[in-house]
Amino acid sequence: MHYHKSPKNRRVLALLLTGSLLFGGIPVYAGEYSNVELSAEDDGSDLTVDSDSAADMAASDDTVASEDTNLSIDATDSDVSTDEEGSSIAAANSDKENESDDFSSDDSQEVFSDGTATDIDSELDYVLGRPMTDEEREAQLAMIPELTDMPVTDEVTSDLDIVPYALYPEEYNSAKEGLVTPVKNQSSTSLCWDFSLTSNIETSLLSRGLGYYDLSEEHLAYFWANRVNDPLVNTPNDKITRTNADYHGTGNGQVASFFLSTWSGMTTEEKVPFSSTTKTWPEDLAYDSAAYMEDAVFSEYDEDRVKLLLSEYKSVSAMMYWNLQNYTVNTAAYYQAVPKLSSNGKQMVNHAVTIVGWDDNYKKENFIDGPKPSRNGAWIVKNSYGTGFGDKGYFYIAYDNATFSNLVCNTASTSEEYNNNYFYDGASAGTVVFPGISNGYYASNIFKATAGKGKDEELGEIVTAVPQDNTDFQIQIYTDLTTPSDPTSGTPAYATPMEYTQAFAGIQTIRLEKPVKIPPGTLYSVVLQIPNGSQRYYLEKTSSSSSWFTTVAGIDANQSFYSADGKRWTDAAKSEYCFSVKAHTRTLSTSTVVTPDPDPDETPIVSPAVTPAVSPEITPEIEIPDDTPDTPEPTPTMTPTPTPVSYRINYNKNSSLGVGNMPSASSAQEKQTITVGNAPYCKTRFFAGWNTRSDGRGKSYSPGQKIQLNQNLTLYAQWNFTYVSSARLIYRVVGKQAVTCYGTTNKRITRAIIPSIIRYKGITYRVTSVWANAFKNKSRLTTVSIGNNVSVIGKNAFYKCKKLKKVTLGTGLTQINSGAFRGVKKGCTITIKSLKLKKVSSKIDQSTSKMTVCVPRKKYKAYKKILWKKSRTVKIKKF
Repeated sequence: MHYHKSPKNRRVLALLLTGSLLFGGIPVYAGEYSNVELSAEDDGSDLTVDSDSAADMAASDDTVASEDTNLSIDATDSDVSTDEEGSSIAAANSDKENESDDFSSDDSQEVFSDGTATDIDSELDYVLGRPMTDEEREAQLAMIPELTDMPVTDEVTSDLDIVPYALYPEEYNSAKEGLVTPVKNQSSTSLCWDFSLTSNIETSLLSRGLGYYDLSEEHLAYFWANRVNDPLVNTPNDKITRTNADYHGTGNGQVASFFLSTWSGMTTEEKVPFSSTTKTWPEDLAYDSAAYMEDAVFSEYDEDRVKLLLSEYKSVSAMMYWNLQNYTVNTAAYYQAVPKLSSNGKQMVNHAVTIVGWDDNYKKENFIDGPKPSRNGAWIVKNSYGTGFGDKGYFYIAYDNATFSNLVCNTASTSEEYNNNYFYDGASAGTVVFPGISNGYYASNIFKATAGKGKDEELGEIVTAVPQDNTDFQIQIYTDLTTPSDPTSGTPAYATPMEYTQAFAGIQTIRLEKPVKIPPGTLYSVVLQIPNGSQRYYLEKTSSSSSWFTTVAGIDANQSFYSADGKRWTDAAKSEYCFSVKAHTRTLSTSTVVTPDPDPDETPIVSPAVTPAVSPEITPEIEIPDDTPDTPEPTPTMTPTPTPVSYRINYNKNSSLGVGNMPSASSAQEKQTITVGNAPYCKTRFFAGWNTRSDGRGKSYSPGQKIQLNQNLTLYAQWNFTYVSSARLIYRVVGKQAVTCYGTTNKRITRAIIPSIIRYKGITYRVTSVWANAFKNKSRLTTVSIGNNVSVIGKNAFYKCKKLKKVTLGTGLTQINSGAFRGVKKGCTITIKSLKLKKVSSKIDQSTSKMTVCVPRKKYKAYKKILWKKSRTVKIKKF
């Protein structure tokens, strides 16, 4: 999407400046430009105005981002680097940045300008490859509809430490992976929120291999504002009313996600095409869905969090504030330094966009109009103003943009295994929460099994909704309730409650460990125990309102309950609310005959034609053959062949992070042997085996293990953050079956051999990097050998290893980051076997002396140039 121009005038200008300093014949304003540096890299000559002090300054830690940045994920074989090292890229190219700065003042432009574009202009990423004409600028601005300010929906509580480390690539774009549908045009409507959320759903279907769908924004917008009772007829009085009569009004992805959890609002564009004017659509289209939302993640804004969400969900819907004065049309770049606040201090938004990627190296100079960000880096953002807007419908928002809020990610499917959706919260908008009870509490909804229409049902999933990360649940299902006001008055489905942790705030579909059979017409309950009383839960309230909508809920008694101890229950209808708990069932082919409880007030009716003799009790399911001896030829009773019992293993990834290679569910008849499924992988965790409990406290199984089933079984993947090898080296996962050497537990280590691969729990991982500070201050370390898969040596990886005298770097090395060998032993020899080295971020011999670097003969000139660019004191030999 970028067009780059080479700054051809730069060398001439630099030479002019040098000449002026030497001969004094050309007036220049050089008082604030003392750090001029000419590099041989610029013109291919040997001319270099350089010094060790200048190199030190260029490589100083001040030019590198904080090491607090998170660990890196590299899902492919491409080079990996941390965000902090992304900043060190800028340091490695500081001569170019300094030159831009040298000629950026008005005075300098007066002296050197020839009426053409300035050097800074030549560096900009123009979307047209050049500055736009006035007519082109006006055409761009004409595409932006009128925007309406609205307050932010109450933010969730995100645990931003949930990403303890991440080694992300410098650039990612899910659109380039074919996972983003084409840019659409919301026209004159205010449906940016709708287009953004629909794009999320479309991307989810693509990323899950379910195909390309053009879903209907019109369908979501219309039926959100014109709600229809659900197919199970549990929400006849739930309504959502817009303040403005036009259903094409403003909205919010978080609010809309609650509506999508009812499985209304996602048909195809072909069935309900977009219209910028109001129409009336038939009610029978309300639940005619082509896609079914399963999960919605809600999050606060944080750079690492967004990268994590993009890595797993491939797109992120976000609310923002759009101020035209902060938008640079020529580069399609937006940055707002401070949030927009209302008169009462509430943060305001007026637009929704879809983040689909990032670019750590997107230049801060591209943000011309309005305030300037302090660093490089921007989000790649899909808009809904058509492909003529910005950069083919996309634009760029600086990482430090202060207006992002209400981040939403979604997952969806095209069909549901458990396709009966029981719920009462049809008018829930995520604006009301249960505050919790100090020592923990219980929440429950009671439903009546009606979807089977006389057939049994199987409960396989429940849906929860919480406004904070890391919510712990203990889940129990009760069947055949005897008291409609007591959720625990039936039979518990599990001997001990199922434990589950919802990692992110939002809406989550949870697959039960073992499906539960529900007889037709009976009452059953979903009971959630939330041990942490400070954790809140989303509610539907009888009425709630905001500046742009009002909800009205038809809440009845004996639907929703809460309790402090799980024994004494309070009907939530007394407080005019209902918990957002849903239950998903499927209809079975069987029918269980339920014997109703006798009515104590009913008088038995005895027919006068019947003698008072007691009649024998007859059980219809049991046939009693007549075996009296006077029967001449008794008809033999055939014993039916019993139907084989079949059991099933289901697999749960047990993580909200990206997990691949999950095994499919499998079945086997009773007493037959079945093989436990293969090992999945996660881009940030080690797979540690399967377990019958999500917390790992149940029975463990290994991939490929042979077992016999006597019941249905759900196995939960177990994940570990770190692995410590027998050599006492610490490893962490940074990508698909890729790890970094994170350090060592051996404080007295003298020799470190970092291999190309490691194996853990039967899985092979490539060792692709040595982490920042991995061996820092290991004062006894003398020798290091690094494997051929390692491409990156992290910042300060061997800093202050004062006895380190011999280092061998493998054939995969591409990058040595700042201070990697700073302060090693005087006379240290480093051998580089790789032919792929592209970057050395600072003086390789910083804070030491007489270092020798041995390089391959065929790369001698190239590597000498790279190394000498930072330091002329290092000795370079070829082999």
